[in-house]
Amino acid sequence: MKIAALTEQRARQVCTWCYPPPYHVYNMGPWELVVEKGWALGKAQVRQREMLAVLDAQDCLMAYLRLSTHQRDGNVMGIGLHPDRCGRGLGAAVVELGVREHRRRLPGQPLWMEVRRWNTRAIRCYQRAGFRIVGQVDRVTPPGPGTFVVMRYAEPP
Repeated sequence: MKIAALTEQRARQVCTWCYPPPYHVYNMGPWELVVEKGWALGKAQVRQREMLAVLDAQDCLMAYLRLSTHQRDGNVMGIGLHPDRCGRGLGAAVVELGVREHRRRLPGQPLWMEVRRWNTRAIRCYQRAGFRIVGQVDRVTPPGPGTFVVMRYAEPP
């Protein structure tokens, strides 16, 4: 597994990913819609500044990461794992790559994640990677409103 630039070509690939219910809320939809709506994935400057591709040993796109500054004390990490790779124990390794990249780019700054409260599979994955639940928040997102678990990375002793 390695990190690379999230090029437009790779971002377009992400738009083709199709998750089954209930994870279908993570489906992006067509590239043209992503660009039209002004979502981060469709903005070249945001991709270059905040987003990374995660490639497997054959250089195939298996996930993407977003490391963004946030109004809170610290930064927020988001991940998207290819639907065919979900449920195979790969998520924690992708999160750990993101944590390492965060440390390299933003040393000493706190790292947060938010995940839909019903997504217990992702919550367990993030906990295995060192994140701890610190609260929850209601958010309005493109697929609709939801309650999100707020998690903070806990540096190992």
